[in-house]
Amino acid sequence: MSGEPPADRASLPDEAPFAIQLSPGAGPGRTVVTVTGDVDMHSQGDLRDALTEAGAAPGTRVVLDLSGVEFMASAGVHVLLDVVGQFETTGSALVLVGPRPMVARVLSLTHADQLIPVAATVDEALAG
Repeated sequence: MSGEPPADRASLPDEAPFAIQLSPGAGPGRTVVTVTGDVDMHSQGDLRDALTEAGAAPGTRVVLDLSGVEFMASAGVHVLLDVVGQFETTGSALVLVGPRPMVARVLSLTHADQLIPVAATVDEALAG
């Protein structure tokens, strides 16, 4: 025993705050969903709800800006793949924008980046 008290949850650093913002994109049938913070098992439900709301109208192009996401767990990837499947049935589309290196690596390892288009900028994603 080291004599040190065990670290409890209260003494651990706070998790990155998670936030989602929906905003209309340039042109009809375009929605930008901006996410900040970590996408994990605690936030995946909020992400699913926001993407489902954004793509509710058939034929909508939903642009998911991931530039503010440092970490994405498998739960987040699962949400993206589920939503893409739902969107295919309604003619909607999901485009990812600006994943940071760690998130891009997760998308690559799971091959999600082969199933979901990835754009460098929001403008590029909206134009597609």
